[in-house]
Amino acid sequence: MSLALRQSLYSTITGGTAVTALLASNTAVYPADDVPSGSAFDYVMYGLSAGGPTNDSPHDAENMVYTVQAISNVSKRRAVAIDDELRAALHRASLTVTGWSHYYLARIAEIEYTEVNAEGMEFYHVGAEYRIRLQKS
Repeated sequence: MSLALRQSLYSTITGGTAVTALLASNTAVYPADDVPSGSAFDYVMYGLSAGGPTNDSPHDAENMVYTVQAISNVSKRRAVAIDDELRAALHRASLTVTGWSHYYLARIAEIEYTEVNAEGMEFYHVGAEYRIRLQKS
């Protein structure tokens, strides 16, 4: 299910041009554990933060939290603009996850920080955590 959910998130983020028009390329959306070394900025990174089986009924169900964030080395304003489009694309959206019925996707917590590397370059991270609830079809 994890791979199917990752593919669905990728498709939802890249499904329109609102997000991808602001990125280094229309494919600059990466799983957090698979960001290519030396990736051009700006890009979106997403990954599982927490969650798992709900174990609250006899049905297989998952309650997952994914972090989705824009990363820019241009400006915080640029990262905020990308995140605004991520919010529009994801909050209350429907996902198609093979083998699962999706019934909830909502933005639940904000993320915003600046990272400074050893050379003094600043990288602006702006995004959110999204709760995703699924039930096995």
